[in-house]
Amino acid sequence: MPARAHTCAALPLQPHVHPDAVDLSHRLLTPKDVADLLSIPLSTVYELARDGRLPTIRIGRAVRFDQRDLETHLAHHCRRSGTPRGPLSRNGHSDTPLRNSPDA
Repeated sequence: MPARAHTCAALPLQPHVHPDAVDLSHRLLTPKDVADLLSIPLSTVYELARDGRLPTIRIGRAVRFDQRDLETHLAHHCRRSGTPRGPLSRNGHSDTPLRNSPDA
């Protein structure tokens, strides 16, 4: 009996997306963009990023910010009155102002 040829139906390829993948369908923000958006000094943006108090994306030595992640983070960790709480406050206490703030 002759050997049967195996045929495979072409299946649509599903892109493999890693759970930690970054959505690049929108622009990433630079530290200067974030400083301008938040009306804070550029040095404060770098300090918050370095201390892990702002969500960052590191590309080599460059620091970038996903605007949607930043908005979500700020919505969960900052009060509308401007009083920091959670990761944005020094030592994680809501009554502890950030360094260089007028209340410090």
